[in-house]
Amino acid sequence: MIERVIPSVVAVFDSELSGGGSGVLIDSEGYGLTNYHVVAGMLDTRRGLGGLSDGEVYDLEVLGIDPTGDVANEASGWTDDVVLVGHLPFMGRLAARLVAGREDPGVAAFRPGGMLCLERGEEGGWEIAWMLRPELTPV
Repeated sequence: MIERVIPSVVAVFDSELSGGGSGVLIDSEGYGLTNYHVVAGMLDTRRGLGGLSDGEVYDLEVLGIDPTGDVANEASGWTDDVVLVGHLPFMGRLAARLVAGREDPGVAAFRPGGMLCLERGEEGGWEIAWMLRPELTPV
């Protein structure tokens, strides 16, 4: 599973290779999705860099910014498996909304720094494939 999703994970940086965060490719054309705080420093230039698992760093352009947008609405149209990796407090709510359709913190006890892999079930809904607690990841 990890081998299938790792190529879609993007390390996002500004043009100075400082700051940054993570994102995910959402189609084969190279379009990606990340959180507002990751690209907030690129508002003036709308340019940055994206690193992929192939070891290369690519130029990127920020096409749209919606600081209040709901990633769960965007994710409803995705068909590929998804890995949520993050440190923000809303990641558990996002996972719950995708899996259960509501922001119930009891659905997925996502902890900051953890990883959660979601895959599409037979009926089309999201299901938790696996979860990794942050203390189990090497530093």
